[in-house]
Amino acid sequence: MRISTTLLILLLISCKRPSPGESHKISADTSNNVEQDFEQVDLKEVRNQIAKGYLNPILFTTKVQISPDTTFHIWARYHCLLDSTLTIPGKFMIDDTTKPFKTYQFAEEIIVATDDFKTILAKDIKRADFVNHLPEPLNEYGVLREPTFEGFDKQSGVFNFHFSVSIPATDLGVLVLMKLNRNGKAEFTIEK
Repeated sequence: MRISTTLLILLLISCKRPSPGESHKISADTSNNVEQDFEQVDLKEVRNQIAKGYLNPILFTTKVQISPDTTFHIWARYHCLLDSTLTIPGKFMIDDTTKPFKTYQFAEEIIVATDDFKTILAKDIKRADFVNHLPEPLNEYGVLREPTFEGFDKQSGVFNFHFSVSIPATDLGVLVLMKLNRNGKAEFTIEK
């Protein structure tokens, strides 16, 4: 079932492939992209946006040309796991410290393939993969957010991704760099 789901995702995503060197990202509405202080943000709206993300995965696809005859295709799907509820204690909430906030964990499914669509890497990234690298309280309440592909490092042969791990509807979080090599081994670094 997992293989057929992955193949279906690949087929659907590959139909909307961008031109070489162009990235395509489907995401939530960013038409109101006004910078604001965190205290001025309507936290009820932030919670509503988080809830909208539960059923709306973000799809990403790009190509990376390694050499004149080698191109890697990268597909990613950022999605809510809808597995078990994560209850964030009220003490972390800015607006009302008496009420907890219930949410879910998210994950990033990454597939890297060659031009002939031979899969060289398929990996699901979850917060649990690097929870030991996170400071308190992120290791217990942090949620994987805002994954981005940063590129392929030809010298070291790794795919670089950034993730934000934060406690939803709060200002607590860190940026995590993930270096993913071709055999699926990931190395995580917390950026300071």
